[in-house]
Amino acid sequence: MIHPGWEPTLDAWRLAGLARDLDRAALAPLLLAPPSPRGLAQVLAAHYHAAGDVVERAWRSQHDRFLELPEEPLAPEILASALHVILPEARVGVLRHPDAIELRLATDERALATTGARVMLRSVSTHARRGVVRRGRAAESIPARSFVYAINAMLETRGAPVRFLPLVSLPDRRAWIATTLERALILEDADSITTHERWRDFCRYNDVVLAA
Repeated sequence: MIHPGWEPTLDAWRLAGLARDLDRAALAPLLLAPPSPRGLAQVLAAHYHAAGDVVERAWRSQHDRFLELPEEPLAPEILASALHVILPEARVGVLRHPDAIELRLATDERALATTGARVMLRSVSTHARRGVVRRGRAAESIPARSFVYAINAMLETRGAPVRFLPLVSLPDRRAWIATTLERALILEDADSITTHERWRDFCRYNDVVLAA
């Protein structure tokens, strides 16, 4: 038995490719109360954490292109590795400069230094238009949010059909799913996108993505 309010949410998740293999029986205690932003975040975390099974956790995340990271800054190499696990067709190169961290994205077998698919991270304050952040000297670590935003900016440049959509998440964590605009709109109707982010600006979707 689950609260009937969960049925539309779970149906929308399956349609959008999120938690599509969710085990209702295993998560029944979390599904008894009506859905809420916190409840949605708890169910998603429980599903993708896979009760501590590392192999199953990795499979679920890669299968659904679900990315969860701590909110505190991490080394960009660690962030790039985490992204590659769940989106192996996109490879991120990290180059450290005295005053910046440069990210380069390749979405095929060509070299990482692809024209128009790079951003320079110079601070923790991201400029939405250019995907560039400014700083006097490069930091050793960067916030996951800034890193994922930079990836979205490069995916937009490459004309890729997916972006990383920010989802509801537990405190001190950030969660995204790599998905199309069409599926993002399904998740918006299911109240599964975080309210702490202007997701359309963050994802940098365009009309072409909807038709993809």
